[in-house]
Amino acid sequence: MEKSGPNFFDDEAVFATYMQHRQRVDTANDTLEKPVLMDLIQPITDKRILDIGCGDAAIGRELLHQGAASYIGIEGSHKMANLAHQTLANTSGKIILQTIEDWTYPQVAFDLVISRLALHYVADLALIFTKVFDAIAPSGQFVFSVEHPVITSCDRGWIGGTLRHGWIVDNYFKTGLRVTNWLGGTVKKISPHGRRIFSSPSKHWIHHYGSA
Repeated sequence: MEKSGPNFFDDEAVFATYMQHRQRVDTANDTLEKPVLMDLIQPITDKRILDIGCGDAAIGRELLHQGAASYIGIEGSHKMANLAHQTLANTSGKIILQTIEDWTYPQVAFDLVISRLALHYVADLALIFTKVFDAIAPSGQFVFSVEHPVITSCDRGWIGGTLRHGWIVDNYFKTGLRVTNWLGGTVKKISPHGRRIFSSPSKHWIHHYGSA
């Protein structure tokens, strides 16, 4: 049976496989996605940072080291949240075990909100964008990445558990639910292609399509 994002990562086998992937030196997250994000969010000094879907919070420790005033990570997976607590040990960073959808976002509390490859697990992005908008201070930033639609468009022709060589894009322009085999499990994802990005003259909304 397919699972949602937090429940998916709480599966023992999936979590173990995910950690093996993340510990490789050539992960797409660190090679492709992270350098772009880090370039967009500079300077870090004195910023109050919220990370929604923070995973292991490794970037939180790095941002605090670079001078961030504070870091709060929101994570719905128990296993990920426990790992994030370990990552932020002996720092001022905080982890809140809560889903992106259910957390109560404080008003005008952050200078920077980031989300790295997590929002494609969220069905109602408009609601989350509204909550984030209200949580960001004037002239703040919301910088996020999601899976590229070429990845989520279609699984047909790919056998789960094998190296993917082909990319069928029959449903590239179709948004909505995708049920896909990944990391040895079955997970629900949302293809975001064509979704509107909110904008405001006083707040900056930047998105970057990446790969998991």
